[in-house]
Amino acid sequence: MSIFTLTTDFGTQDGYVGAIKGYLLSQHPQATIIDISHDIEPHNIHQGAECIARAYHQYPSASIHIVVVDPGVGSTRLALAVNTGKHWFVSPDNGVLSEILKSHPNSQIYELHSETPWWRKNTSFDGLFLFAPAAAQIARGQSMDLLGTPIRDPVIYDTPEIEIDQTTGELTCQVTSFDRFGNAITNLSLAIYNTCKLEETKIYLRSEILPLRRFYGEQCTSTPFAIFNSDNKLEVSLNQKSVRRILHLNLGDSLLLKPIKPLDDAKQISS
Repeated sequence: MSIFTLTTDFGTQDGYVGAIKGYLLSQHPQATIIDISHDIEPHNIHQGAECIARAYHQYPSASIHIVVVDPGVGSTRLALAVNTGKHWFVSPDNGVLSEILKSHPNSQIYELHSETPWWRKNTSFDGLFLFAPAAAQIARGQSMDLLGTPIRDPVIYDTPEIEIDQTTGELTCQVTSFDRFGNAITNLSLAIYNTCKLEETKIYLRSEILPLRRFYGEQCTSTPFAIFNSDNKLEVSLNQKSVRRILHLNLGDSLLLKPIKPLDDAKQISS
């Protein structure tokens, strides 16, 4: 029995998601279809990329993930099918699979044909007229020779780099996304944080020092704080409030992590 997941910016009020589900069920009546999210902000490719990267690995092997955040629909942008070895992904070639492709650099990547016996590229709704049929044929075990052509250079967006001062041990990271609670998520992972081997760290957002907490309820509701979230990414939060709204945060805002104690030579940070 096939498992399909759907991640889109379509919302649920206009019937777009329902049309895709109907097509998939017409091709695979016993299929399981899971909604990962249809609340991606319209055209927000980065948010879509983070959403599917957060969820896909919880699904059984051979699941087929249809990811459609597609501001370039109808243009010359390519359509992709990606096989990581355990999961399939079908999406526009616009960076929405960036996190997947970074995590699985040996994936098999195909440019889907614009027209086959099962689909023809559409000017406004490739989710239904291209990506759903492609996913249905992949689930059927159709030869990829009939569906697409191997490629090696899909669109992968650049993640802002962590800046590390080798002399002072100071580390600068950036806000790269916000969740629906208004938490500001940065590009600093727990793994990188741990490699810094700092005795103690002060975390600055603008001129404010943020305490580092273990869980949200550990901090009172009036003071912003930092926390490593379930994705092991450093985020700025306010307990039961939107730190994005209250502090007027924007994408690209910086956080500075400063060691309280100077670095020993043996504890120089490697970038």
